[in-house]
Amino acid sequence: MSFSSVPSETRIVFTNEQVTGPPAREMIRLAGINESSIVLDNATGGGVAALAAKAKYAADINDSMLALAKSRGLNTLKADQTNLPLDSATFTHITNSFGVFFSADDNVVLKETHRLLVPGGIAGFTSWKSIGWWADVAPHMPLPLPSHPESLFPAKWNEADVIREKMTRAGFGGVDVTEYSFRPQVLVKEFAEATAVLVKTIARRVWSEEDFARYGPGIEGRIVDCIKDRYENTWDGVMTALITVGRKSE
Repeated sequence: MSFSSVPSETRIVFTNEQVTGPPAREMIRLAGINESSIVLDNATGGGVAALAAKAKYAADINDSMLALAKSRGLNTLKADQTNLPLDSATFTHITNSFGVFFSADDNVVLKETHRLLVPGGIAGFTSWKSIGWWADVAPHMPLPLPSHPESLFPAKWNEADVIREKMTRAGFGGVDVTEYSFRPQVLVKEFAEATAVLVKTIARRVWSEEDFARYGPGIEGRIVDCIKDRYENTWDGVMTALITVGRKSE
């Protein structure tokens, strides 16, 4: 089966995993996850972190993401990251790959993560310090977009000091926030299809309905054009993630 014949939603997940996968794997390394670890991957999406961590459960609220994760051999659980139907003190490690900042209340996510960890258990989170491709794309849109889209996410996870404060307040100790910069290599057409999702989401928030109806359908084509002008066939701009690891007290 060719990549182009894969359903659009699945293609976008696989493309996104080319970008989210490297920080997720580094988070797993920094969290010290090994063969004996009992892992919950929260807000799992397609399951890239859960696969790397060999998680006991891959939890998500989205049915299509759970179906994809299950097709990859993961033991899935439908649950919101703020409220999981699991016993307290169950897991040695809980991972959350680029999901926490989409929660309407990340403090509840941290509280629930803390509850589910055994004493001495470790939580790992990845988030974006900066979305490296945004500066390549936003100026080429027909109407203005925010210069820093991270500011529009429901929860603030792009500043190390803020993250440390949140983690400490939730009861985690030894909190370490590490910057992780890397250059993914993504074919331009796949890149445009995947990044257009976020661009359209932001555009819907800041443009009028009339403007979005007029310009929204052309966003993906504009992304292809501006990326090809600078990167030719492959986008390999710098992305910078923040990897957060904290421990529940013994």
